[in-house]
Amino acid sequence: MLCAVGAALGATAAGSWVANAPGVPVPVSARAVRSAELLPPPGAAVDGRRVASVHWQYALPPSARAHAWLCQAEHCVVLGGARGTSTAFAGAAAGSGFHFRFAAAPGAPGGARASRMQVIVNYQ
Repeated sequence: MLCAVGAALGATAAGSWVANAPGVPVPVSARAVRSAELLPPPGAAVDGRRVASVHWQYALPPSARAHAWLCQAEHCVVLGGARGTSTAFAGAAAGSGFHFRFAAAPGAPGGARASRMQVIVNYQ
């Protein structure tokens, strides 16, 4: 009986994974640049699991004016700030990677660099 209860609990157990990406230069033009793919670490138990929420963070220099998105494949969400949480990816495969996209705001000076990109993916 206890084995059956443990197996049932394991089937619905929640978890999370964390990934970081190296910095990327934000182009001067309105053309977007894509970060490296943020993937679950090897051995993460994500098979058959679904995203519940995603926490993100990134850093830009204080003077930088840029637009930012968090994407899974081609499904992108506009980020309202350098850190936050979204349920927009809820139900998506937890083992699929994410990436950031950045584009300079019109008229923004060049030379900005996005750094310290991180996602924490919570799944069930």
